[in-house]
Amino acid sequence: MPSDQNTAASSTAATVEVFDNNRLVGTAAVTGNTWSLAVSPLSPGTHTFTAKSGTATSNAYALTVVDEGSELNLTRPHVREAQPAQGDKERLNYYNVKGDIHVVIPAYGMKTNDTVKLYWFGRSVTLGSPIQTVGSPPSLQPYVISKYEVIDVIGANATIWYTVRRPPSSENLTSESLALIVDGHSYAINAPTINTGHDNLRALRLPQFNSDTTAAMRCIAGNADSDVWSSDEATFGSAAYLNFRIDPAWRARNLGKPVKFNCSIRVNPSDGHNYLFSQLLRIGSL
Repeated sequence: MPSDQNTAASSTAATVEVFDNNRLVGTAAVTGNTWSLAVSPLSPGTHTFTAKSGTATSNAYALTVVDEGSELNLTRPHVREAQPAQGDKERLNYYNVKGDIHVVIPAYGMKTNDTVKLYWFGRSVTLGSPIQTVGSPPSLQPYVISKYEVIDVIGANATIWYTVRRPPSSENLTSESLALIVDGHSYAINAPTINTGHDNLRALRLPQFNSDTTAAMRCIAGNADSDVWSSDEATFGSAAYLNFRIDPAWRARNLGKPVKFNCSIRVNPSDGHNYLFSQLLRIGSL
């Protein structure tokens, strides 16, 4: 067992009280000018000891206990649906997934009760996940990234990293970052626009569109993007834009909440090709 030994404080008292972070951990008998005390194994963290003898108090003595095996190797996360690319990158083709993706945290040396949070930096937005607490035996569930966030960065990169906090420390340690390249259609489609009354969305015609090109709107809200309303498709014809009235019931449910919108495009509906997707329009409060 650990032992603390010191010269007795200048006092005629026969005992010394020993405190760890102001908590009494034991009393030692003074022999001549010395005393010693065996204490229980110390928990990881900082311990500040003082000794009191009669009316005298010693100077503080601080030490930090590090748990064996507590070294963290916070390497970059991995996207389960992606393929390795050069350096710190992975590559994902959205059309091979057509859904949510899953981010896996590596075996960084995790221990039970670690808390872990994932971050996704997409097109000008940083999103933080709910915190997971490592269970016993140590493991984490994959973090789910909504397909709408993936669609939003088609043709660009997203950056993904995580933080770990290991009790009793309050410090969040940051991992290496993964650059996720998201492939899909070959040109960007701008986000839809919304009117000042927040009840009408508009899709603009791009040079690549033709008279047969169709568009449909999607309105996204709720926890984990659970409240989604989609409009019927409309055909551009010769119009420079298409208007879509937002479903009144969906709008009523989500007034005052943050919401997202995007549109899906079929350039040539008869050719059977994949839908193209616009970037997201984000509204902080509908």
